Amino acid sequence: MPRLSWLTTLIRGLFHDAGAAVGVIFAVCLIMLVLAAGAAVDYTRAAQLRSTLQGVVDDAALSGASAYVSSSTATTAVTVGKNYMKAGIKLLPPNLGITYKVTSNTVTSGGNVTAYTVTITASGQVATTLMGLITSALTVSVNATATNPIVMASIDLGTWSSSACDTNTIYWYVVPTDNSLPSDSDLHPIFTNATSKSTAKLLNDTSTLVSTLDAKNGAAGTSFQVPASQKIGFVLQNVTGGNCSYGKNHYGGASGSSHVFYSQLSPPSQDTYPQQTQNCSLQVLAVSGSQPTPSGGSCSSTTSKNAAPSCSTLSGQKMAYFWNDMGGTSDDKGFNDAEYDFSCTGGSSGSTAVVLTQ
Repeated sequence: MPRLSWLTTLIRGLFHDAGAAVGVIFAVCLIMLVLAAGAAVDYTRAAQLRSTLQGVVDDAALSGASAYVSSSTATTAVTVGKNYMKAGIKLLPPNLGITYKVTSNTVTSGGNVTAYTVTITASGQVATTLMGLITSALTVSVNATATNPIVMASIDLGTWSSSACDTNTIYWYVVPTDNSLPSDSDLHPIFTNATSKSTAKLLNDTSTLVSTLDAKNGAAGTSFQVPASQKIGFVLQNVTGGNCSYGKNHYGGASGSSHVFYSQLSPPSQDTYPQQTQNCSLQVLAVSGSQPTPSGGSCSSTTSKNAAPSCSTLSGQKMAYFWNDMGGTSDDKGFNDAEYDFSCTGGSSGSTAVVLTQ
């Protein structure tokens, strides 16, 4: 072993000197102590790299899985994971290089997808100091798998209330990955306060919407499956004077005109009333025990935090949604024109969040 040739020569020279027995013992002990100290330093540096790299891999897997919300977003999920790794590697302790691999997969049961996963494996090396007598580098390896489970989202209409003279219809929709507004065909009707089926058909000619009229005042709500990280938005479609005519509304909308408010916008009325810069449309409050009461009579400079949430961000918390349709010749800002609750329950894993499973 060339790295130890000098040590062998030293020990042999000491042994040839009969009077150097003590020196031999001391030299050997000293060398072993130096090697042990060097090994401790090198292994500490390797452990530091491993710990930091594990944190980067964990976060990269979680970020990738959060972006994996459908079969069509598998490539996006891998790209997000890779981009996170590239950024995280720059912050690692000194090393001789990091290699990694990002893969996406699905968990299925009975032919149905129950979760989307992203797995990342990575390894790297740190140069040794005094241990260089034995090896030039120490290798560390880590891995992580993050799971985005399919969960159950529920809209509870048990608290439904509407004091509006306007016709108001609520829809839910999946917020597009580019945060654009959904197409009309992607809106799922939940409920309407329309007083006749003919009015409902004017709003959206779907049997689902019309059927809500048959169950009006007794509708329990609706549930649907969705990936935990998928943002869900809501639409209030408003028809001025749809239930009782009163002329133009406070913002100039003519009788019979339709206005659409999107919860993902700030304010939600931005698309319909671009001149209205404050949020006069939606309040979202956490349900804790009894049903909360919205504050009325005024607008807000901001849009509620959970106006378009994912089940993951709700963390099991039920939220109450209160809409104001901006109707009436003088809008009362009562936030009582459409009310309902939204909550999520865990999927097969029992979790409503994107989590590390490995």
